Amino acid sequence: MGKLFCNATFVPLTDEDARADALLVDDEGRIAFVGPLEEARERAG
Repeated sequence: MGKLFCNATFVPLTDEDARADALLVDDEGRIAFVGPLEEARERAG
């Protein structure tokens, strides 16, 4: 089970206009998912 970060605007380095609602980090501190909050919640279990 990782940690879910939300209530912020995440700006990935993939595109100047890209934004994400949530960021999911795995137990080892690696980014597991960046995207919509609902999908991040599903992946977090």
